[in-house]
Amino acid sequence: MVPFDFDRSYTLGDCVNNKDGTISTHLSRIDIIMDGLKKSKYHERRNGTDHVFVILHFQLGMWRRRLLQNSNEYFPNKYMPIIRPGVLLR
Repeated sequence: MVPFDFDRSYTLGDCVNNKDGTISTHLSRIDIIMDGLKKSKYHERRNGTDHVFVILHFQLGMWRRRLLQNSNEYFPNKYMPIIRPGVLLR
């Protein structure tokens, strides 16, 4: 289980690390999570077909994906192939 809340990350927006002043954005956090998932031995084992993703945002509804094809605001399209083989729960 990867304890990452897409909705909370999106709501938080940009966050500043008080120790070194770096800024993490929602999309930079998504990059870290999805790149890590893609490289994990558990995802590679069955190409993600045995994974369940719980992402509640309205932009991942099937009707919204078609309307917002170029929208990368919530979940970048480049990562759809990673979650497509699994089960997506809303």
